[in-house]
Amino acid sequence: MSPWRRKFFTVFVFTRLNTRRFFRDRLAIFFGILFPLIFLFVFGGIYGNSNNNVTVDAAVINQSSSPVAAEFVAGSEAAKVIKVDKTVSTLSAAENKMIRGQLDATIVLPPSFGMISLQHSYPSGQAEVLYTNNSAQAGQTLVSVLEAEFQDLNARFVPVVTPFTAVGKELNKKSLTEFDYIFSGLLGFSIIGIGIFGPINVFPELKKTRYPEAFSYHAD
Repeated sequence: MSPWRRKFFTVFVFTRLNTRRFFRDRLAIFFGILFPLIFLFVFGGIYGNSNNNVTVDAAVINQSSSPVAAEFVAGSEAAKVIKVDKTVSTLSAAENKMIRGQLDATIVLPPSFGMISLQHSYPSGQAEVLYTNNSAQAGQTLVSVLEAEFQDLNARFVPVVTPFTAVGKELNKKSLTEFDYIFSGLLGFSIIGIGIFGPINVFPELKKTRYPEAFSYHAD
């Protein structure tokens, strides 16, 4: 036996014994291999094709008869961020759905929304976003979305010079997805499971039999 093989002889023997005993234990195989694979397929199927798009379930209560309000409602129904529930037509019905968690927020257009006032020669108004304490984050997100939409609407009636602007540009490169993080996490979980079930199964058995299998291997 060469010095190198003599030095790692014990490591090789216990590695072979640990591997054999691991695959003989059904419980160890389940928690070490099958259980992480089940999680991988379940969560990988859910988040594997996720495009990180954020949507808000909301109802739009239009109390105004102005053309601007009607145009806003039509634009909200066609928006990708806002998922409008068209079955809700009253404020009480919207509140009931928000309490039950079926809606994130409700957009209310008051009667004065889109009307031309005596002070201004252009239409104006303020939309109200109603939300519960459980959906505060979604409600604040919806407010930010509406503010961005109203900026384009305001520019149609009141021209504003914007010397500084910003534009987003997506790189044509694929980055890590949720599936990649799930796979790495479950792979680590599987390795930890093998490390736990391996010594638990091997060392007690070797202690009972006084290590007969550890010395059954003879190198040439």
